[in-house]
Amino acid sequence: MSKSWRLLRFSLGQLLAGRRLIIVVLLVALPLVLPAVFAAGANVDPATFTLDLFRQLVLPVLLPVVALTFSTSSLGSELRDGTVTNLILKPIPRPAVLGAKYLAAVLAAFICAAPFLWSLVTAFKQNRDLYNPDNNPFFFNLAATPDHVLYLLRQTAFLTFVWNTLWVGLLVVAITLAVLSAIANFLFIPYYPFWSLLIIAVDVFVIWALVAHGRDVAV
Repeated sequence: MSKSWRLLRFSLGQLLAGRRLIIVVLLVALPLVLPAVFAAGANVDPATFTLDLFRQLVLPVLLPVVALTFSTSSLGSELRDGTVTNLILKPIPRPAVLGAKYLAAVLAAFICAAPFLWSLVTAFKQNRDLYNPDNNPFFFNLAATPDHVLYLLRQTAFLTFVWNTLWVGLLVVAITLAVLSAIANFLFIPYYPFWSLLIIAVDVFVIWALVAHGRDVAV
């Protein structure tokens, strides 16, 4: 039992690491972003839009994709790293190995998807549903309402904050790339003096333009 438990913990840590986790988190975060982006611009009831999104995207597409990603990776990583032979040769029954691997896949999928789904449900709950400790926090105990989302989109500067944050991030990336390009071309001046100086001049102009006028695009 202890060996299976150690294998389960190792597999869970293996699945919840690396680029795979980032991609899965971005996928399951889609239901939180899409209602704010599309429902407000299309004059659609956010509650109806979210419920349709849950039935047509989350259940039939996102959850199976997340489950498939983790289930295939649970043994696929062992095959890729060449450690599957050592795993099979260990004194652990094969059903226990497979059970630990796929249980880790189920737990990893639940850990990634559950917080976002809970946030999605909570965003469309009525205040009476939220503040009643006797109600189930994971389901709608009363009818869904778009009041919280509408308040966020219409009575706060949330969309402005999102745009400014995105624009500042793009500026930082662009300035960083221009600086790195200028440094790299400075090192190539002895070999390609004309092109290196030309690219450095372009990089300096780009940095000046972004620093001096980048704020003009922000709201």
